[in-house]
Amino acid sequence: MSHGVIVVVGLVTFVVVAMALADRRATVEVAVVDGDHAAGAPVRVRSMEMPVDETVPVDRWVLAEELPDGGVALATLRDGDPLLRSQVGTDRTEPRTAVIEIDAAVAEGLALEVGSTVDVVAMVDGERPTFVLRDVVVVRVPGGVADGLLAAGGDRWVAVAVDDRQALDLAAATDAGPLLVMRSGSARS
Repeated sequence: MSHGVIVVVGLVTFVVVAMALADRRATVEVAVVDGDHAAGAPVRVRSMEMPVDETVPVDRWVLAEELPDGGVALATLRDGDPLLRSQVGTDRTEPRTAVIEIDAAVAEGLALEVGSTVDVVAMVDGERPTFVLRDVVVVRVPGGVADGLLAAGGDRWVAVAVDDRQALDLAAATDAGPLLVMRSGSARS
């Protein structure tokens, strides 16, 4: 019987030591998007513990206790994503915007207005068409209405809210060739 007690004590000691030596990576409690949000919408968040290491840019995230009162989305936000500082502001904050030139037929056919949600497709590196932006919100059109998409000089454009990554993706795609703007749909592949 004493042999059995020694074995049990040894096993318990092993388990306790193993738990004490388990991975103890540093974590931080960050704000995570609670539900999908369009640019300009009030931001709802929940908190989540995220592991931290040298590859994670923690200074870019909003910590759970840092969400400003009256926080609004400055870009399209997806449920469950950690909230970046560049994606949230106050109702007085202007979102980062990018202007996209669009074809006359597209401008007329889409009848875009402030608040419309669009996708942008491009031929990147001569490959197949690729979504460059998805579900970005139109924040400005010439004249502020759909009929105002024809601006002075015959240029047609639309301004959309973008985050840091989206701005860089759009810049790269613009250099690669023409862009196609389309209304966002509910189907995703």
